[in-house]
Amino acid sequence: MLILISGVNSDDANHLACYSFYENNKENSIFYIPSIAYFEFQATQSRNRKKYKELYMESVRKYDITYDLIKKCDNLDLFNKFNRLRGADLVYACISKIENMPLATNDKDFKSVESDISVIWVN
Repeated sequence: MLILISGVNSDDANHLACYSFYENNKENSIFYIPSIAYFEFQATQSRNRKKYKELYMESVRKYDITYDLIKKCDNLDLFNKFNRLRGADLVYACISKIENMPLATNDKDFKSVESDISVIWVN
C-alpha cells in the first residue's frame, strides 16, 4: 500500500495519525513511498535547517517514478481522469491505480478519485 510522507515526517501536522496507522499495520503490509515523497521529506528538512537523516521505516520501500510509469498513465488517460489533483497527489493516485494498490492518506483532496482508487482514510 502507498503511504504518504506524513507517516515519516514528524514535523507534519498529520504525522501522529499516519505513523500510528503504519505502526498498526506494518506486520502484515508492505508500504511504498513514491520517490517524489522522499524528495519532499528531504526538502522539508532542508527548509527547517535540520541535519539530513535517512528516510527509514521497517516494511517501507521506495517506489521510483520512471518514464514507464508516465507512459502507463498516458495510455490509461489518468492525467485527464485525475485532473482535479495537482503535483505529487496526481503521482500518488496514478501509482495507486496502475499498481492496484490502496492509498493510505488523510488528505481530503483524494475524495475526488475515491471511485477510481482504493483509499484508506487515516484518522
